[in-house]
Amino acid sequence: MVPLRARDSTLGFAQFIRHRNPYPFDDEDLLLAQEIAVRVAVAGDRARRYTHARATALTLQRILLPQHTAEQSAVEIACRSPPAEAQAGVGGDWYDVMPSC
Repeated sequence: MVPLRARDSTLGFAQFIRHRNPYPFDDEDLLLAQEIAVRVAVAGDRARRYTHARATALTLQRILLPQHTAEQSAVEIACRSPPAEAQAGVGGDWYDVMPSC
């Protein structure tokens, strides 16, 4: 077993086993397992940090958008904030202001 560590935190463990090979692991195998574990841990940590940062940004975006438009006697206001496309990662806020009749 090799620990998966990133930024002074243990994320889990990786267990390596042999299938149909009776020979025990040697020092070179251990070195390779440790290298694999480091790379997996860093990739997992980056994915976790990205997910957290994205969730925070989406929450902040949702909080900053107006929930209701203010009633105006001279104009009518309509707004919409469609969600971002998954691949583009950007959305847009649309406002339309028209004179009241």
